[in-house]
Amino acid sequence: MTIKHIIPLLLLSSCGSSPSDWMTIHVTMAPFKRKPVTPTLQLLVDEFIVECGENYARDLSSLRKMESIEYGDPSTKESPFVVGMCMQWYSQGTFRKGNIVVKKLYDPMLNKAIMFHELGHCVLGLSHVEQSDKEIMSPFMMSSSYYEKNWTSLVRNLCLSVGKN
Repeated sequence: MTIKHIIPLLLLSSCGSSPSDWMTIHVTMAPFKRKPVTPTLQLLVDEFIVECGENYARDLSSLRKMESIEYGDPSTKESPFVVGMCMQWYSQGTFRKGNIVVKKLYDPMLNKAIMFHELGHCVLGLSHVEQSDKEIMSPFMMSSSYYEKNWTSLVRNLCLSVGKN
């Protein structure tokens, strides 16, 4: 086993604040084992594939490197409002695998926004935009009605953004 880096990117009622807030932790990786994705989350992943992969011709090969995408509670005592997290493992500067944990909310539009945000981190390699930018990659969430009214342009901006992957 080799030592890998894990970079949690937190989506606080928001998602973590800025790159300076990211933590780097050294961990030993277990052998790669993909966990099944719950049907509800799989529908959101499928929608992301259509939007960014088919509609905007993005390379989504990093999606194959996802070990798990699941519901859970990514919040901590220090960050009680975290609703999503993308954890990425790198080896020699190359993305090797990732995990996504999102909190299940009662609002389907907010669930979709959180999932697209975390897939933006883990699959597209995107960082947060400025807090004042009202985009999917903002570190803070907007209202459900904002996402509903602006979803087409928000997704276009997300899918056309350039990340590090």
